[in-house]
Amino acid sequence: MRVHLLSSALLFCCIVSSAAAVETRLRLGPSELGGDAGIISKYVDEGATRIDAATGFVSGTARWWNIGLSVDAFIALDDSNRSNIDAGETAEIAARIDYLYEIPEMLQIIPYFETSFYPAHSSGDEPYYLGVDVWYLLPWEGFEVGGGLAYDLDDDAGLRGALAARQFIQPDYVDLAFYQALRFGSRGYREHLIGLRRNGLTVFELGASAGIPLPLEDSYLSIFAEGHYWLESRSRDAVHRSAALITGLSFTYYTRSPGW
Repeated sequence: MRVHLLSSALLFCCIVSSAAAVETRLRLGPSELGGDAGIISKYVDEGATRIDAATGFVSGTARWWNIGLSVDAFIALDDSNRSNIDAGETAEIAARIDYLYEIPEMLQIIPYFETSFYPAHSSGDEPYYLGVDVWYLLPWEGFEVGGGLAYDLDDDAGLRGALAARQFIQPDYVDLAFYQALRFGSRGYREHLIGLRRNGLTVFELGASAGIPLPLEDSYLSIFAEGHYWLESRSRDAVHRSAALITGLSFTYYTRSPGW
């Protein structure tokens, strides 16, 4: 797409949840290779707190002939009594395969298959989502709107969706990236997420990041923040909070010329 601010774009790898109804990280083709490692104040997955303590994460993405594969893992760095997880345990591993169809400078359509595993709290109800994300480039460079829908093939987590926007801005010496997402889902989806069987809107999310290129080629350092706000009172009661704020720091490597 027309967005050329690669360092800003890749910062979204740091501020997105591992599995989301529409993923706000920028996918580029036909080839790409990248990885992230960092620390966040807590791990919140679409409003559901998986680790309520310092969390380490690693992620990787690769694309060849527009076919992409990505993996994300979130590991507790401290004991979290509220989340019932101990330091060193892995809260979630998410894997995704997708295909990027692009009309340059206009549109991205990304069908995908995605699943998550929860090693610290294995319950046998892991979701297997089949979905599609769509992003449309607005007339202003770096501004996009989009949305997505996904359905759990096992029918346990039901249907989820989102409407979203993202912006990439590059003033001198710093790259800025922002996103906003309004998420919703079926009764089965919210029951899977927080144990409350209720459909409709779930959370509103905001994310922002600032990063600088490092001397090492194709590498970046970023700081970021992300907020989740539950839109419905019964959901707020179920999770015992109305909002969550996450901050973090990460190192990113990314190239669009991996050599294959």
